[in-house]
Amino acid sequence: MSYTQDEDATLALSSVSGILLNVLIPLQSNAIDPVDIDSPEDSEFEKSLCAVWDLSSIHDYARIFINEAQVHRMVLKAISITQRVRTEELAMGILANVACFEDTAIVIVNDEDVTTVLGRIITGSADGRVLVESLRLLRNLLTNCSNKYRIIVADISSYSIINQILFFIYNTMNTELLSSAIGTMKLLISTQPELFNNKQEELNNLFRWICDRLDSLEFTKETSSTIISFVIELVDTDAIEHTKDDVSKIFKYYEKVRHEFLDDEEITNMVKGKDKTFRARKQVPEKTHQHRLQRYAEVTLGSGNLKLAVQLPEGEDLREWLAVHTYDFYNQINMLYGIITEYCTPQRCPVMSAGARVEYRWQDNKHYKKPTTVSAPHYVDLLMNWIQGQLEDNDVFPSQLGAPFPKNFSSIVKTIFRRLFRVYAHIYCHHLEAIQQLNAEPHLNTSFKHFMYFVYEFKLMDKSEMQPLAEKITNVLGDEYVLT
Repeated sequence: MSYTQDEDATLALSSVSGILLNVLIPLQSNAIDPVDIDSPEDSEFEKSLCAVWDLSSIHDYARIFINEAQVHRMVLKAISITQRVRTEELAMGILANVACFEDTAIVIVNDEDVTTVLGRIITGSADGRVLVESLRLLRNLLTNCSNKYRIIVADISSYSIINQILFFIYNTMNTELLSSAIGTMKLLISTQPELFNNKQEELNNLFRWICDRLDSLEFTKETSSTIISFVIELVDTDAIEHTKDDVSKIFKYYEKVRHEFLDDEEITNMVKGKDKTFRARKQVPEKTHQHRLQRYAEVTLGSGNLKLAVQLPEGEDLREWLAVHTYDFYNQINMLYGIITEYCTPQRCPVMSAGARVEYRWQDNKHYKKPTTVSAPHYVDLLMNWIQGQLEDNDVFPSQLGAPFPKNFSSIVKTIFRRLFRVYAHIYCHHLEAIQQLNAEPHLNTSFKHFMYFVYEFKLMDKSEMQPLAEKITNVLGDEYVLT
């Protein structure tokens, strides 16, 4: 039996009609709150909202709730008549869930009552749970509405709301609200920059407040990743006045977060855009054998024995092991180079070099078919983009278990490592003083030591290619690694 589109919609609506009736009937009689208004237990009405909350995070159900049942109108009424913050929290959470999807987000953002209530709660509510969901709704609307509809969202993103979000950041003891407020501020800056034209002092004060607390405050995984993402975003704008000491603090905090929360997706995708100081990290696809190998490598690294950590685990595929470490060293070197970009400019480094006698020229057989002299920052940018393209190509770095590696995989990996070595060489030869000023030399040495142990273990470079750092290799790895 076949059904028309309208019949399908009717059938779909009928599948949730029981839940919706449990919401609608109490609303019609204005009897949604329990007799004991202060009861810590969820009321029957709130239990029904919980069911809507769970389903509204699924796109098909979100469409039904918004397009067929007008659930956003139901929860708006619930907010207007309830005396319980739990009901408000659930109602705003449902709106935030349906705003995760572009089509349903556009429907609710066009409802002026939604934006009015959102603005009122952000500027007037004192409950952290309600505010977390309200800020989540604002972020989802900013993220999932096109530029046309962001104008509507901007109407509620007034100076008063910006000031209120700053108030949350400075005063809340609720780490979830702090994370939500910082994440919202970050998104407002990127999507509504015009709102901050006269907010230079406020942004500088916020940046200073965060930097001054990076060493002393202990945050959760989510809050830590949001904070580091935000401060790096600010550093990459012209709006913030920052010092070398600030960059040093950010780098140290990043390393602390990275080592404590290695599985955090937000950390690995902190900053997008190739012209950023800190390029987005590349993550080994989850739920793959390579991801499990990466976790094994991280645990082994925790032992402190780098030479042992690079060895191929018994019974594992060498190509999988090489792939995992290609991701890791790509990310490590991205971060290291990122902290010295203000020193490595086309004016200061017009040639990619390692000392006075060694010049590296770029060739990719596509845009640069012959070895071409480019500035050091341009070379690194071309290199990282090229490696990123290799990592994202499933024909080169397959993510599915059992998928074949290309026959020339070993050659590709050797080329990647040879070129990554050149970034270490450039940093050591031309920017070591800056690294020392930023207190990052210990990490640079540890990263390079790890890199070179891996290179030696799997013979990824010829000794002739290592000559620019021959002395450093011996100093870091020991006398047995003297280049002859």
